Amino acid sequence: MKDLLIVKAGDYDPERHTVTHESRRQLARLGTAIRRLANGSSIHIISSSSCSSVETAKELAAILNAGFEVHPYLQNFHNEKFPKSYNKATHIIDSRRKRADTLIIIGNGYAIEAMVPYAAFKYLDKPAFAGVFFSSTGVHIGLEQKVLEKIGANGNNNGTGQAKPLAYSSAGMQ
Repeated sequence: MKDLLIVKAGDYDPERHTVTHESRRQLARLGTAIRRLANGSSIHIISSSSCSSVETAKELAAILNAGFEVHPYLQNFHNEKFPKSYNKATHIIDSRRKRADTLIIIGNGYAIEAMVPYAAFKYLDKPAFAGVFFSSTGVHIGLEQKVLEKIGANGNNNGTGQAKPLAYSSAGMQ
């Protein structure tokens, strides 16, 4: 694994049992940014078991021509105390590191946002905080280049889908 992307699931439309039209549009831009980042290398997606995460994984898998799997633990890992939750979540990542050069984790709300500082600390050796990020967007952690940046159609990139660097936190992990 060279790149880890932590993606917040798109908004779910329960009447249509899929992500909303706007989320599909945002995922298309995110997919373009990921394709550019991956540059032809292999991609694997791991999704939490929530409906919005699974549907987001299906959309991205189709855009990126990638496989995906569903892992129920990613839905509720933040309900456990640190570091137990962190260790389990990063174990999922570590156990799949050899499957692809680019690994994408998809989840919802607080659970996925909370994974960013833990993953940045583990894989970059620097505490970082991505803050809140919008549906159908994510955070890229580049293990080889040691970068942390938001990626996708919203957030701090003015809708371009281009990645923008995030500042590292000067505070230590708690």
